Amino acid sequence: MKLWICSIVLLLASTAYADPRDDVKINAVQGLQLKQLGNRAVYSVKVDVENAGGRGNIFVNVVGLNAAGFQIALVPVFGSFEENQTRALTGQTLVNPENGEIVTWQAGSFGKSVAQ
Repeated sequence: MKLWICSIVLLLASTAYADPRDDVKINAVQGLQLKQLGNRAVYSVKVDVENAGGRGNIFVNVVGLNAAGFQIALVPVFGSFEENQTRALTGQTLVNPENGEIVTWQAGSFGKSVAQ
C-alpha cells in the first residue's frame, strides 16, 4: 500500500512540473564574419527564437564549430520575451583565426526563466 501511494505521489509531482525550456523553439541560427581587427575576426550571430509560453527571459549559447566539429567560438545571447513572442537575439564575438575556420553555427544550449 505504501509503495502504491509513493508511486502516485511521484507521478503527480512529475506531471505537475513543466520545464520552461519546453516553451522555447530555436528556429534558425546564422553567423556572419564582419571584419578583421588585427589578428582577430569579428563575427555577428543571430538566433531566431520562438517563445510558445508565458513571459520570461530566454538565453541561448551559440557555438561556432570548425570542420571537425570542435567548438572554437561561444556567443551567449539573451532577452526578455512576452507571451507567445517570436524575435531575433543577436550578439558579437572575436575569434582567433588560428583556431580554425568556423563552418557552422548552432545553438549549443538554451534556457528560460519565467518572469514573476
